[in-house]
Amino acid sequence: MTQPILQIDNLSKTFVLHLLGAKRIEALKDVSFTLGAGEFLAVTGRTGAGKSTLVKTVLQYHRPTDGGVVYHRADGTALRLDQLPVIELIALLDSEIGYVAQHLHVVPRVAALDLMIEAAPHHDRPRAEAEARALFEALRLPESHAALYPATFSGGEKQRFNLGLTLMRRPRLLIVDEPTAALDPETREIVIDLMARLKAQGTSTIAVLHDRLAVERLADREIVIAEGRLAAEHRVTQTEEPVA
Repeated sequence: MTQPILQIDNLSKTFVLHLLGAKRIEALKDVSFTLGAGEFLAVTGRTGAGKSTLVKTVLQYHRPTDGGVVYHRADGTALRLDQLPVIELIALLDSEIGYVAQHLHVVPRVAALDLMIEAAPHHDRPRAEAEARALFEALRLPESHAALYPATFSGGEKQRFNLGLTLMRRPRLLIVDEPTAALDPETREIVIDLMARLKAQGTSTIAVLHDRLAVERLADREIVIAEGRLAAEHRVTQTEEPVA
């Protein structure tokens, strides 16, 4: 068995609500799983089950109460993300690990194309601009939007741009939270197709999904979260793309 790119061991997260008399909420409870290199893992479960808390804790946006997260770099170096100094963690998230949240957070009053160019992992501006324009085309974002602020985009355009902004960084590990939520069927197909291409290129992915079509088209394996626990885990039999 090849070494996993990510290993989650007994991950737990308890929130303490100090404004409510130090009430404790156990959002994650002893969750363990691995992610293989090039694997696509779907995280599913009911709303409020703890899926988004799981990925944010893996990424250390929420520091875990207990348990560990080990990331294996391309050279085989193992990094304990939960023990990594903040400055090193930020550098890793900027270079090797990409996160696409449900909502777009960008610097206001900066043109969409410029934001994408700035996200490139190199400093060759002509090359970065060519790559950004190619992503605009792949994501079916109108060329005219390149000079606009992303805040002016429609909801579906924001979701696609948010994905493109992360993909410009070319992460080894991609973590996405509901990438197809609230999209119309045509836009959903665009996003699924792009993520399928990334998978074919060897990108390792964890995706929080409610969309069964996306799970069946993309996932190698699925874990189900219920009340903060890993309730089930199984392989996914992938379906073929629909015939146009």
